[in-house]
Amino acid sequence: MANASNYCPYNSTSSTYDLARRPLDIDDLITRIETLAASRRCAVSDLKLLDIGAGSGNYYAELRKRGCMIQYHGLEGSQGMIDQFSAKEAAKDESARGIFSLQLCDLTKLPLSLDNETFDVCMITQVIHHLSDGKDDHCHIYNLNKELGRVITANGGFMWLQTSAPEQQDGFWWSAIIPIASAKLSPRFPPNDKLIDNLSNVCGFDTVVTHIPDDPLMSKEMYLDYEGAFKEEWRNCDSTWALNTSEELEQGLAELRILIDNGSVNKFMEDRETRRNNIGQTTTVVATKA
Repeated sequence: MANASNYCPYNSTSSTYDLARRPLDIDDLITRIETLAASRRCAVSDLKLLDIGAGSGNYYAELRKRGCMIQYHGLEGSQGMIDQFSAKEAAKDESARGIFSLQLCDLTKLPLSLDNETFDVCMITQVIHHLSDGKDDHCHIYNLNKELGRVITANGGFMWLQTSAPEQQDGFWWSAIIPIASAKLSPRFPPNDKLIDNLSNVCGFDTVVTHIPDDPLMSKEMYLDYEGAFKEEWRNCDSTWALNTSEELEQGLAELRILIDNGSVNKFMEDRETRRNNIGQTTTVVATKA
């Protein structure tokens, strides 16, 4: 069985994943795809995209909604996620036309069964921390990056990587009520400077740039719904909660309920939003081959 995550049970949480997660920073991705097509004087539909950790297909669905008809191949480690994705109408239609494919894949088993320089764009969004336990020097992450450098085309082909810096875990409001779980998650993310060094000096990319999106990882309406934390389906939309012990979860929710009951929760959320606005929750990393 493919390994979707070394800590989060995505086969069971996949059914509620689409409730709050949406394609963060997708305007940047689409602009870069269109710019690449223009530089090569070809149609977007002539380009091929590899989606590593395709999930339930929310990025794919938004690409199609925006008219971005890049050829799509997704790799995903959770059968539950594949089932959710495959049930979407666009996936059914485009599979028949040969411009869409999706397969179960263990991302820790390398090399990938893909030829050299076969994809013009590779996207990998909020995936890499699921490949590390935080004690392995992020070896699986860096090995995967090198493998993706192999399969991406030159002449402007790029990796579009959506991740978080370790310190950005404090940009999520719940890190204040479940600090132990957040501290367990943080070291699973490689530091940005080491990630950039790996992409630049090991993986064959010529330029690497980064930026921090303004929006939270979850849809903002649901993210700010502090009452959602008391519902399992809401918590399933972010994998931090999977690292809780039952004792920490119980204590954290009790602390949150006190804030709600004594009328101080709005001030708490304002303070946490100030923190998020200062450090962000995610970082977009774009690595390009000349």
